[in-house]
Amino acid sequence: MDAAFQAAAFLLPLAIYCRSASSDPASWDTAEMQSVPYVLGIAHPTGFPLYTLLGWIFSHVFALGTVAYRLNVFSAMAMSAACLAIYVAAVELRIARPVALAASLWFSVTDLIWVHAARAEVHDLALALSAFSVLYGVRYARTGNSRALFSMALCWGLALATHPIAVWLVFGVCAAIVLAPRRTTLRELGSAGLIVFGCLLLYAYLPLRSAYIVTHGLDPTVALSGAAGSIVLNYNDPSHWNGFVTEITGSQFGAREAIWSALTPASLGTGFGAWIGALNTAYGAAGIALAVGGLAALLKRDWRTCLTLTIACVAAVPFSYSYAGVEGDPDRYRLLSLWLVPVLMAGAAVKLSWLDGIRSIAAFVLIALFAGQTYANNQEASFANRDSAGGRNTIAQAARRIPPGAIVVAPWIDATSLAYGEFVDGTFAGRVVVPAWPPDFANDYSAWDKARAVYFITPPKLAIPGWKLDVLDSWDSTHVLYRLVRPRLTMTRRS
Repeated sequence: MDAAFQAAAFLLPLAIYCRSASSDPASWDTAEMQSVPYVLGIAHPTGFPLYTLLGWIFSHVFALGTVAYRLNVFSAMAMSAACLAIYVAAVELRIARPVALAASLWFSVTDLIWVHAARAEVHDLALALSAFSVLYGVRYARTGNSRALFSMALCWGLALATHPIAVWLVFGVCAAIVLAPRRTTLRELGSAGLIVFGCLLLYAYLPLRSAYIVTHGLDPTVALSGAAGSIVLNYNDPSHWNGFVTEITGSQFGAREAIWSALTPASLGTGFGAWIGALNTAYGAAGIALAVGGLAALLKRDWRTCLTLTIACVAAVPFSYSYAGVEGDPDRYRLLSLWLVPVLMAGAAVKLSWLDGIRSIAAFVLIALFAGQTYANNQEASFANRDSAGGRNTIAQAARRIPPGAIVVAPWIDATSLAYGEFVDGTFAGRVVVPAWPPDFANDYSAWDKARAVYFITPPKLAIPGWKLDVLDSWDSTHVLYRLVRPRLTMTRRS
């Protein structure tokens, strides 16, 4: 019977996500994550080695449809695994299976989760691994079983090898160890640490793969002064030490500053206040009320496991808000906190007294009704995504006017789409795509222009000091095609 519930918790969300996933390349980070694994490339910081390696295996073994669709399905499977983890965690807390399943399904069809699950997204895999790490942490805090400790360490290490957002799980890991019903031995701690360290060795993929790419002449940006590795294929060129450090630290994007900012009292207060608003958007007042009731019941039943669960899932929330000024989609940094809520909701049905049966039935009915309503509210917009051409139009329009051999400079949102055409399906083959705001490389265009024609795809009114640009085409209000013509002549006075 439990196997049937587990299958439903995984397969029902997976069917929904696969049906709503697009077959076309997208733009922005999604297009990047549809490309990097297929070509065994190097993504933007922090490189995400486990996602890349697993995505490479999946996209070549699951050879159905476009590569973009395959990587979308890969993320759908990861998010479905996170849904399964909700069910398993709720059952671990001794909650009736129907209630646990209903809570899991409500989570699966909330707007933010559905949107991320139907597109290639590294955070989906990080969420699934983090969720199972929390699950095993709860089990260890409840039982003190050493196998649970090692499983927690393994899932945490793999989550860290996927995305560094998992570093915030350290508070939950520590809570599980401190609150366990027995003292954890030094030998056990050492073994768990070695497991985590072994997972982090996956980051060796970055310099090793980058060195192979450079040695075999696969990186087309090598000849371009100022360019630090090819987009999708060799971001930051981590084959050398400086590039590797830049890649794994995320220093280009202010991650270090955001971490320190997240730990200040002001950020903690602001972050948690905004987080309640985000929970209300996802689950509504009724969902929050159920979660609060479940939290109270779980604390009464077993405060150690409940505290471990809560600390692990909310630790990253302040960081997600302090990083919002840099990150285009900060919501994905708090997915684990959204995962927590349905577990707490299910906790409203935890066994405490002779009212258990009535409480379980009432919780199941309420959660199932709200899950159905959430699905109905979100289905039209979510299923419409499968018909979205995404970045396909950008690739087609650019390929029509830009000849092979040219250099194309475009903002990140479009450069990732073009890179999909350059490296994955060949629809933009032969061009060299550079992700940047064009004025950033103004001092390098003299060298570039001697070897190749240089084009730009940007919003209107582009100007580069010292250069004349020709407008070649425009296919909407944000995409204008320019060609670099020559340096502007400056008048000098004879002495």
